[in-house]
Amino acid sequence: MGKQKQQVISRFFAPKPKFPSLSSSSSSSATAADITLPTQPFSPAKVSATVTFSPSKRLISSAIASQLTPPKSSKRPKLSPHTHNPLPSIPNPSLHQRFLDKFLEPTDDSFQPSNQNPRTSNGADPKYKYTPLEQQVVDLKKRYPDVLLMVEVGYRYRFFGQDAEIAARVLGIYAHLDHNFMTASIPTFRLNVHVRRLVSAGYKVGVVKQTETAAIKAHGSNKLGPFCRGLSALYTKATLEAAQDLGGAEEGCAGESNYLFCLVENSMLVDNLDCRIENGVDVKIGIVAMEISTGDVIYREYDDNFMRSGLEAMLLSLAPAELLLGDPISKPTEKVVVEVSVRMDVSLYDEKDTMEEGSGYFLGKCWVCGLIALIRDCLDAILRTFPRRAEIQEPGSLENGGRHSSRLSSNLLLLGYAGPASNVRVERASRDCFKNGSALAEVMSLYENIDQDNLTEDNNPETVLIGQKSDLTAIKEIVNMPNLALQAFALTIRHLKQFGLERVVSLASSFRPFSCKMEMTLSGNTLTQLEVLKNNDDGSETGSLLHCMNHTLTIFGSRLLRQWITHPLCDRNMIIARQEAVSEIAASMVSSKVSSNNGVLDEEDSDVIVIEPELNYILSSVLTTLGRAPDIQRGITRIFHRTAAPSEFIAVIQAILFAGKQLQQFHIDEEDDNCSSESIIGSKLLRKLILSASSSGLINIAAKLLSTISKEAADQGDFPNLMIIYSDQYPKVARARKEAQSAREKLDALITFYRKQLGMRNLEFTSVSGTTHLIELAIDVKVPSKWVKINSTKKTVRYHPPEVLAALDELSLANEELMVASRDAWDDFLRGFSRYYAEFQAAVQALASIDCLYSLAILSRNKNYARPEFVHDDEPAQIHICSGRHPVLEGTLQGNFVPNDTNLDANGEHCQIVTGPNMGGKSCYIRQVALIALMSQVGSFVPAFSAKLHVLDGIYTRMGASDSIQQGRSTFLEEMTETSHILRHSSSRSLVIIDELGRGTSTHDGVAIAYAALHNLLQQKKCLVLFVTHYPKVAEIAKEFPACARAYHVSYLTSHKNPSLSGQKSTEDVTYLYKLVPGVAESSFGFKVAQLAQIPLSCIARATEMGIWLEEIVARRAQHKSREHLPEISVKGLEWQSFQSFLERIDGYEEFFIFLKAIVRSADVMGTCCHQIYQARSMAMDLLGR
Repeated sequence: MGKQKQQVISRFFAPKPKFPSLSSSSSSSATAADITLPTQPFSPAKVSATVTFSPSKRLISSAIASQLTPPKSSKRPKLSPHTHNPLPSIPNPSLHQRFLDKFLEPTDDSFQPSNQNPRTSNGADPKYKYTPLEQQVVDLKKRYPDVLLMVEVGYRYRFFGQDAEIAARVLGIYAHLDHNFMTASIPTFRLNVHVRRLVSAGYKVGVVKQTETAAIKAHGSNKLGPFCRGLSALYTKATLEAAQDLGGAEEGCAGESNYLFCLVENSMLVDNLDCRIENGVDVKIGIVAMEISTGDVIYREYDDNFMRSGLEAMLLSLAPAELLLGDPISKPTEKVVVEVSVRMDVSLYDEKDTMEEGSGYFLGKCWVCGLIALIRDCLDAILRTFPRRAEIQEPGSLENGGRHSSRLSSNLLLLGYAGPASNVRVERASRDCFKNGSALAEVMSLYENIDQDNLTEDNNPETVLIGQKSDLTAIKEIVNMPNLALQAFALTIRHLKQFGLERVVSLASSFRPFSCKMEMTLSGNTLTQLEVLKNNDDGSETGSLLHCMNHTLTIFGSRLLRQWITHPLCDRNMIIARQEAVSEIAASMVSSKVSSNNGVLDEEDSDVIVIEPELNYILSSVLTTLGRAPDIQRGITRIFHRTAAPSEFIAVIQAILFAGKQLQQFHIDEEDDNCSSESIIGSKLLRKLILSASSSGLINIAAKLLSTISKEAADQGDFPNLMIIYSDQYPKVARARKEAQSAREKLDALITFYRKQLGMRNLEFTSVSGTTHLIELAIDVKVPSKWVKINSTKKTVRYHPPEVLAALDELSLANEELMVASRDAWDDFLRGFSRYYAEFQAAVQALASIDCLYSLAILSRNKNYARPEFVHDDEPAQIHICSGRHPVLEGTLQGNFVPNDTNLDANGEHCQIVTGPNMGGKSCYIRQVALIALMSQVGSFVPAFSAKLHVLDGIYTRMGASDSIQQGRSTFLEEMTETSHILRHSSSRSLVIIDELGRGTSTHDGVAIAYAALHNLLQQKKCLVLFVTHYPKVAEIAKEFPACARAYHVSYLTSHKNPSLSGQKSTEDVTYLYKLVPGVAESSFGFKVAQLAQIPLSCIARATEMGIWLEEIVARRAQHKSREHLPEISVKGLEWQSFQSFLERIDGYEEFFIFLKAIVRSADVMGTCCHQIYQARSMAMDLLGR
């Protein structure tokens, strides 16, 4: 061994030829560096073994070489994968050059193929000689140009070319040059972690595995060639949780929904532009959103306006992980997709741009990396303007098979760098092939293929019948889909076929429309402005209504609660059913506390104390256990997709079995839906959910499935011993097991022959370092010449006789055949699970609903919430809240929140016009009313002493000030768009809250628009309205509608620091009381807010003077207008025109004295006062000159 090591070292110091020929220099190397070096006057001999240095040392070598030899053209240096900074030049290159000439293999530009050179038929440059592995990678990249490939090589997964550079940047690993390409690698056991990181960064990741083992390769036709490899799995963010080998929640967002959102649209051309504006319809949109890991399929077709408010609401509500756009897509739709994606803290990865562009950059989670990539591209553009060598396609870029990086369009660059980068992947697909009814044919062909697979794979007639019934139900649902939604559905199926996950659409129970009559659809403005899902500060869930209400114990329960909150119920009976279930669970929690404190109670209460705590205890234990288990909702879907591992299968089925057995303790009769004497559950909804999750049929099926698998083998990943075979089940596995056992016995029997041959009775086979069936003998024992020496020690030698080698080869082949048969049996076993999937899905959905109800019960108990009362549908719309509180701010202020009452009634006062000082609590008040109404219709208790409401059909909001530069929408246009949506869609059963409408334009226009909008809501819509304004004129509308509108203001107290300056507003101290009282506020106290914002005192003082002056002038003009209504009079010696001129002079004098009064009150410096006195003098001269 020592001699061999010495030979390897000597190769590094091999003497260099002094004057090699040009031909030898051009053919001595078969590789080329990814970093271009200048042409050298001579080329040293190619070494056969190299030392792998970091990219930094290779960069130093490149820099030194460029200093020693004038290059033909400069090329940008390669950046470090961690710092992305080019390395500085070396001050003394000669010493380093002599060292690097010894240790670093050189590169020559002459080996780089030119674009003018002809290429071979396989696309490779004829001057380049690829290794067999590299040729496989090049061929794979031709087939999958948009996929980041991870190639299995031994015990590692390797990246090549630009894929290696991307992996180095995203994963924090090193990339180095190996032969023709940059390469990086990760260990195989870390595949789960690194795939999730790459997918979370927005890439489509493909795993390339060896399709043959060493034993099969040795007996096949590919004995001398490389291992055959093929793409075994594709991963994106929307398909990751349902994909094979990557189940679980490690380093991923497994608790969030990962919808694949497919969108198609048709423009609605209207000849009459006025009619088009009046109708507010610009486009018809069809969508299909599919959560592949849970089987949830949502569809919708609707008309949208030019602002795409409906699309914005759907994107914010579903928060998709991947977008599939059916071309053609209009520009307004693209802009909405861009803006909403950025608001969701995600970025765009455009598949269409990926396919068209040859290189580029991608904005990952770190915006710095994206910025560096942008700078790199800018430098490339600058360098291309200078004279340089002919463009050369480097091997590292994998031409015609390299990674086509995502190039973001120009209108997205500023967006990406404005904040955190985003990770929604956007792919485009043409839908021209789905016109004229071909979309339905595409979908039907899928069901035909599924039916044929079921007939050929399952001979059980009952199973086939169940599958046909399920397919018929799904087909009916699909046929009833609108046309555009059906096109989106066909595009989604075609997209999922490349992942092998299209079978999920065959589940009839998974289809549901996005909105229905039983649910309220909240607009995107409502979700954002009420902070339902995320706060408006940093975009996180903390501080949102969802965060406040979410006390679920399971991941799938949390996902369902999100759906409940974004889709409140509109059916009174369903709301009351949820309230009864929550009330019963909450009562059991209180009784549990009483029993633990009191211990012994009277006989009358003994029944309650014994029974009710059992409900809380059982539900708590079940949900806590499910929370510790894997995500069973995604688990059963992975089982349905046949991507689940045996250990995951056992964990999921055991969790469902445990929950079912625990819930069976409630003794709910499956044949009787009403309360029986033995049952302790009073709520019908809760009884129904418990029955669905604990049916005897489901428990029997789960027990039967678990009895077929060996738990020990599943935990160890032992596929050959996984299946427990009964009678004639799995004959191929049984036959393979017998053959493997026979080969093993034959191998073990050889030891008897060798004992006789060597005359050693105690001779046994030994195993060393994984090598089995070794014969260990003393060093002086003679053996036949055909025996193969494996290894040795100082005193012993270990051999493999030829008969043992042949038997080992036979055993290895038998084990491989057993492994193949066992995996096929496991796949058949999972395929048989599909006939039970609907029952397990219903059970998991019931468990998720129980978790949501339990969460709402915890909320009501911990926060001391009250159960709201809902009036009948035939009664007028109304909201009566006593001591209502904001559900989020109440916890933030920790008991210091000031509650307020709200009384709105359609037959009486149904509009409150709220005024008051800035920061007085106006917006908080109207938000809390909307949130209490929303929580009530979710089925939750509410933060109030009492509440009585009518079921609302919608909650509409217009709050805050925002613009959208990307969509070309100003702040005022945003206000008008939201107001238009409210005026078009609200009804007499809607709640409308509007905050400071009209502040985005001039005062007169703003007052007029706010007045007109409120007038429309009161006269035509007659809905429940909370209208916040600072315009006194708007508050006067209550005089026009005295029976249905009234002005209110949030109360406050004022005091003066200096009584002598009581008229100066900047000296007033304001104490906010946050209590709503009747009347209009006298002032908004904007100067106090300016002081809180630390505006300079001189600016505030000047603003105060101007405010006093403007108020007095406005008051004087009002008096002047009142004079215009006086009748014409004749005065002795004066005509009316002269009298009117006289009045104008009086107004001028009054304005002059008002200005002098403001100067006297001014506390400015002497110079400013002099300037103001000079202005007063000019005003006096003008008056005298009239």
